[in-house]
Amino acid sequence: MMKIEKVRRSVILLLCVGVLFSLLSACTSVKTTEQANSDHAAAQDTADKASAESAQDEADVPETEPVTIHLFHQKQEAQDAFTQIIDAFHKEYPTINVEQEIVTNEPAAILKARLATNEIPDIFQGSTNTMDIAQGGYIMDLAGEAFLNNVTDEARLDSTFSDSEGHTWALPIDGSCEGIFYNKDIFEKNKLTPPTTREELEDIVASLEKKGIVPFASHFQESWEAANMTMQYMMNEIFGKIPDWGDQFRKGNQNYEGNAEVRNCFKNNQFILNHTWEDAFQIDQFECDSRFVRGEAAMYLTGSWSMQFSSQYGKDIDFGIFPFPNQTGDAKLIKETNMTFMKSAKTEQEDTIDQIFNRLLSDQKLAQEIADFTQTSSLIEGVTDNSQNKIQSDIQSYEAKNEVIDVTTGNEQLTWTFQKKVAEQQLLWLDKKISLKDVLKYADDHREQSCE
Repeated sequence: MMKIEKVRRSVILLLCVGVLFSLLSACTSVKTTEQANSDHAAAQDTADKASAESAQDEADVPETEPVTIHLFHQKQEAQDAFTQIIDAFHKEYPTINVEQEIVTNEPAAILKARLATNEIPDIFQGSTNTMDIAQGGYIMDLAGEAFLNNVTDEARLDSTFSDSEGHTWALPIDGSCEGIFYNKDIFEKNKLTPPTTREELEDIVASLEKKGIVPFASHFQESWEAANMTMQYMMNEIFGKIPDWGDQFRKGNQNYEGNAEVRNCFKNNQFILNHTWEDAFQIDQFECDSRFVRGEAAMYLTGSWSMQFSSQYGKDIDFGIFPFPNQTGDAKLIKETNMTFMKSAKTEQEDTIDQIFNRLLSDQKLAQEIADFTQTSSLIEGVTDNSQNKIQSDIQSYEAKNEVIDVTTGNEQLTWTFQKKVAEQQLLWLDKKISLKDVLKYADDHREQSCE
């Protein structure tokens, strides 16, 4: 996944909490006493027996101890809904406390620090550094768990979360697409069609600006966004054509500096910055997503996670998706496993977490609601794509033409940590503090950090 920091409306996390509602009802059943024997013994004997049985039953019923489940995620946009669910949950089950911790600024770094001090959340959001976390002994292996049988083979065997030794370190729930999301209403009103070449995209941008329409929604406050955008370009310009580029890069056979394709990929970020809001450096994803689904920009280079608000604020707007055009005009949509969960190796609530995972993967109605609400594709067997997902028809069209590419083609070449470090340098360049040459040289000088 390109962003562990990518913030998307995590209804999955919300529904994980909601799932607890029904799970707990099964955990609170109480044994009943056996009926008095049918021979109608003496009244006193019966009373004594009943009294003894009642006492025994009370002893058999364990006392309910307070339980706290700690969920660590990065979904600021889901905070209000999440809080409502938690409040309702706690009201019904006062001994169960669900603590949400929302970290939007460098969540991966903060999680890493927590792991180092053994302050490990019970459940936390998966990311591209799953294998690093697994090697540190911080998460439990999910391989062999029956609930994994409900996940599609493609998702279950994704090398981002599973290794060659048969371990499965994270639970994939849904999949997303990445590309340029666009406001179909704006395009139709202005007689525009999705471009396939860079020249066509530039013509669209010029036409929109002439009419006072902001071409691109974008946010450059966070380095992960620049990293995500750059990876999208490189997927179609480089990695899709040279799948071992990263290996060659580490051997010194490929470089950033002096590479025309890499330079062009970086300049695409500059192109978007030149045609977005003036305050793009000051706003975060939350604000950017909100503006886009309100119709304040025509296009947005991002992933499905940014479409969460469309089900709330963009109900009257029709959205579509197309890949950012590459130099050869054959760009593909990028697909990836999106939301995943990891289970802490230190948790004291393993059974409860397993129940949550099992219910989450076995309830097809719930999985369908997740897919519809998050505008993503479910990775649960038996769940079909739903028309409520406004971009699904476009995605299916690209899939039918085999015009999709899996993000692991790139992320297995360059680690997310390396991508982000280079993106931090990019932001300095985009802010005119260093040169593009400086950025490219930085990448070459730190190539050893581009692999695990």
